Amino acid sequence: MNTNFQIENFKVYEVSQLLSNGYKIGRLASNRKFDKPTISAKKRSLRTKGLLQPAIVVPASMASEEGLNVIDFETMENITESELDNYLVLVDANHRYRAHLELQKTDKDYKGLFYLMLPLTDKIKVAEMLAEMNICTRVWKGTDYIRGAFMTRPDDATDLLKYMMTLEEKGFSLAAISKYTTGTDKITNSVLTRFMSGDNPEILMDNETSKYNIKKCSKIIEAASKFDTKFLASRTFPDWINTVRNPKMTDEELTDSIVSFLESLTKDQTDDICGTKGEKGRDTKETAIYNKLNALYFDFCNKQ
Repeated sequence: MNTNFQIENFKVYEVSQLLSNGYKIGRLASNRKFDKPTISAKKRSLRTKGLLQPAIVVPASMASEEGLNVIDFETMENITESELDNYLVLVDANHRYRAHLELQKTDKDYKGLFYLMLPLTDKIKVAEMLAEMNICTRVWKGTDYIRGAFMTRPDDATDLLKYMMTLEEKGFSLAAISKYTTGTDKITNSVLTRFMSGDNPEILMDNETSKYNIKKCSKIIEAASKFDTKFLASRTFPDWINTVRNPKMTDEELTDSIVSFLESLTKDQTDDICGTKGEKGRDTKETAIYNKLNALYFDFCNKQ
C-alpha cells in the first residue's frame, strides 16, 4: 500500500482523512445500478441533516479473494491486482457517497463530512454482508435481488440465473423476467433471497424446461426487436405472449408462429402498440394493448 496509515476495527474515519493518506474508494461491479431519484433524495438529506451513520467499507483485497470484481468508485474502471491494497470498497451507502461527491462538485455551500468504518464482524463474507444489509433494510428493488443472487453465489449461478442477469442489464423488470423465463410470476424477491441464503429453489434450477424456456424467450425477444425496449421490459408484453393459445399447435409450433408474427410487424405498427394509452371509463392500457396485438395476430394467422 502507498501509505503507512492503517485503518483499524471499531474506529470511524472521515473519508478525506483516508484519501489524504493514500486510500482510494471502490465499489463492487455487480452492486445495484445508481438510481438518480435516490441520489437526489440523498443529496437533500445530506444538505439538511448530514450523514446520520458511517458507511461500511472492506479492503478491496478481501472482496477480490471472494471472486468479486472491484471497480473505482468515480471512474468505474476495473482495479488491477497491484492496486487492490490501495482501495476500500463501499459495501453500503453507495448512493449516499455518490450524492456526497456530487454535492462537493456542484454546491459551494455544502460542507458535509462523510464517515467510514470497517464492519463490526468478520464472520460473514462480503457478498453475504451486502445482501444482508440491503434485505434487512428493505432498500433493494426487484431486479437488485437478481444481481444480489448472482453476486452472492457466482459459482452456483444456474444458466437460468445468468440469462436473467442479461435481461436485468437491459432494464427488464423482475416481473417481466419471471413471465418471460417461466410463464409465471413465481420468481420473486423471496425466491432470490432464499438462493442468496444457500437454498436452491426449484424454480431457479437448470432442467429441460428451463433450457427450453430460455431458448423460447431469446427467440421471442429477438423477433420483437422493432418494439421499444421499455415496452419489452415491462410485464405487459410477456403477459400477452402467455395468453396466446392454439389447441391445434404444440408449444414449439405456437412459439414459431408468434415469432413469425412479430417479425412481420412494421415499425409503424410496433410504434402504435408501444404508444397505446388507456381510456378513463373504458379499456385499461394493458387491455388496449392486448386488443391491438390480438387483432393483428388474428389477421396474421388468417393469412397463413
